[in-house]
Amino acid sequence: MKFPDFLWVSRNSYQLAWSLTKTLRRLKNVIMILEWTPSIRDKDMVLPGATSAGAASGVASFLTSLNKSGATMTVDQENMLLRCFNMFDMDEDGLLSRDEIAKVIGVMGLDAVTAEFAQIKYVDLIAAKGGFTFGVFKEMIKDIASQFRNQDGKFYVLLSLQEAEHFRGLLHSRVNQPLIDSESGPNFTSAALWLISDSDAVLMESTKKTYKPSFGSQHGAMVSCYRFMNSETYYDPAGLTVLLRVLEMDTCEQREKWWYDIRRCRRRRQIPLDGSFPVVTVFNTRDELSYMEYKAVIKRVQAGLQDKGMLIFDAFRAFNSSRSGCLSCSELYGAMDFLGIPFTPPQIYDLVKKIAVQNEGMISYEDFKRVFQSPEDGDMESKTVGSVGASTIESVQPKPIPELVDMIKVCGLSFRIFFDMVTLFSHLEHWTRRGSQYYRRRFTKL
Repeated sequence: MKFPDFLWVSRNSYQLAWSLTKTLRRLKNVIMILEWTPSIRDKDMVLPGATSAGAASGVASFLTSLNKSGATMTVDQENMLLRCFNMFDMDEDGLLSRDEIAKVIGVMGLDAVTAEFAQIKYVDLIAAKGGFTFGVFKEMIKDIASQFRNQDGKFYVLLSLQEAEHFRGLLHSRVNQPLIDSESGPNFTSAALWLISDSDAVLMESTKKTYKPSFGSQHGAMVSCYRFMNSETYYDPAGLTVLLRVLEMDTCEQREKWWYDIRRCRRRRQIPLDGSFPVVTVFNTRDELSYMEYKAVIKRVQAGLQDKGMLIFDAFRAFNSSRSGCLSCSELYGAMDFLGIPFTPPQIYDLVKKIAVQNEGMISYEDFKRVFQSPEDGDMESKTVGSVGASTIESVQPKPIPELVDMIKVCGLSFRIFFDMVTLFSHLEHWTRRGSQYYRRRFTKL
């Protein structure tokens, strides 16, 4: 795995020599993190007693490459960005309003950046292009790379509990003194101890006078990566965005295999994970752009339901015209057309595969609610259940396309027939071989 080069692991927590053995070694939990900013700003400096968590990955290779002279987007990246832009462009005028810009920034996990700041930063470009167009949107995406680069000279190290206990005592004894006696001048070494919690990190202790907190982007990358190392399964959307941005140099298969291999070395329940666990998104999503496109679709569907005045249960009942209790691909395709969201059949299939957890190829109400329910609706799911009189919600007609569930059945039947034929031929070959040997023993050659 290629984690950022500012993440390290103490040799008391893990030694590289352990990976050479084929036996499983019980790993310690990720609890205490040392943030270390040495006074010597040498980019090639190696921390003593620590092991790098991975090679330098940039944080987002395609975003970083865009900042280099002459680099351009690929066709797939351009198409995904354009689709994201169109998802947020609710009135389809080719321009993003202030509220729509805020939604884009929220999906990208940049809570510290406001829509007003984005408009002020790109005011000249907005004036030249006549508004916040797709061209301005691309420029904003390019500039985001600089916010997720390594803060120069700052490192993080995973410590054992014993190391953290001793280092905290050292920080207490150096409250009004430099951390290192021999240092003098404007630059001093600073340090801090962080406690990894369920969703973030809590500052436990620091060098009071010289400590400067890291940028929010680097802090978020540190928290998400160390939680991933700790085999955590639950992440918020911002944490997933950061993980995909940091781990995009690794394939989905490499991430999944590494995560399961690490979990096998911990005292955790070794249970299979389905799509309801957020960490599975890291296993089946290529990069940040793909996840951003997926979140843009969810935001657009939520906005479309609000425009239609439909809560989540009422929408599901209207879209499920067959009354089967599960949405088919054709019914979801008709729902997107009803909401005015442009979709193609392959995009419908891809969305169903990401949403459907309980039923392969069909979307249950639980999956539909888990993905599309808006936080603004609170606990309300319906405006009609329990009301007097007949429901005023009409069924939405589906747009017929081949169903995924039928394709899955055909593939399963074909595999079953193939398996049965292989079994049959193996038995025939075994019987024929035994028969030939039987007759060969009882007859002599003429």
